[in-house]
Amino acid sequence: NNLVEFIIPDSVVTIDSWATDSCNNLTTLVVGNGVKIIGDNAFGCCFKLKNVTMGDNVERIGFRSFFACDIISISLGNKIDIIGEQAFASCENLVSITIPSSLRIMRNDVFKESYNLTTINFSGTKAQWITVADMYYWDYETGNYTVYCSNGIIHK
Repeated sequence: NNLVEFIIPDSVVTIDSWATDSCNNLTTLVVGNGVKIIGDNAFGCCFKLKNVTMGDNVERIGFRSFFACDIISISLGNKIDIIGEQAFASCENLVSITIPSSLRIMRNDVFKESYNLTTINFSGTKAQWITVADMYYWDYETGNYTVYCSNGIIHK
């Protein structure tokens, strides 16, 4: 519970489920470039977690991985493939997220109750975004966001 900063080295490939769940004082997280999978609820309920630097090779973010964190803005690595259910749900201060075109799946309720999310920067095209966005109810109970794609804008 005294952990304030957590730097995950490049030698780590998987962050296990419940790795630091409810670590009340954690404010800063650096995910190394070796990490490919962030397990379910790995950082869920770390209410003070505000600063996250995501490694470039993360492919999967699990169920409720960052649930109820204090993140304001986050940029996902270039290889992200799947964002799990409720991964960023109840992140009340989340305003913006940057997502690469490698994303294929966003599960249900990814941003549920993250009402302040207004900006989604997506490096792919509008057609790519629509393909990903139409698979699940990922934006249930969200605010009014705008998706900025490489070839235009999509409003909620």
